Formats: sequence, structure tokens, C-alpha cells
Amino acid sequence: MADAALSPDALWDALREGQHAVYFTAKGLPFTYQVRGNELFVSRRGKSITRATVVLSYCRAWEICASGGTVSGPKQLGTFGASYLLPIFRGLRLV
Repeated sequence: MADAALSPDALWDALREGQHAVYFTAKGLPFTYQVRGNELFVSRRGKSITRATVVLSYCRAWEICASGGTVSGPKQLGTFGASYLLPIFRGLRLV
């Protein structure tokens, strides 16, 4: 985890670099994602996850980790798409 939280632009750049890699949900289901504009599209869902939701999820995860805690599962993020976002954040070593 980085010493300081990434800015929203730096987070979005990191997500662009990590797209098309294979990630796994907590249940072991493989997925990929693609960034298009200000939306993140997960291969297993028909809906997109907005940039605002991604940033909010990242901030929540980073705050938990920065305070010495561990994000044990996506429910701790409390946002739409958290079951996909948490594995992405972990895979990119953002949290």
C-alpha cells in the first residue's frame, strides 16, 4: 500500500494500466475490466461502475488500511461493485 492515498486522477491512471488482466472475486470467479471514459466495465456484469464510486471505494479501503485495519471483504467498502473493486485494488497493490 502506498504511504499516501492516490489522487483520483492517479487512481484512474493505475486502473487504466491494469485493465484486461484477470482478477478473481472472493468466490474465485475470474473477471477482467475495461475503462471507458469515466466508467469501469466488468466482464461479468452488464452495468458499469462510475468513476465516483471507484474513488469512494478506494478512499474507504485506503482509510481502513491506513488506520492499521485490514479490508477483509468487499462488504466493508459498502459500495456498488465492491466485489470487483476490492480484488482490483489488491491486484494493483493499491490497498
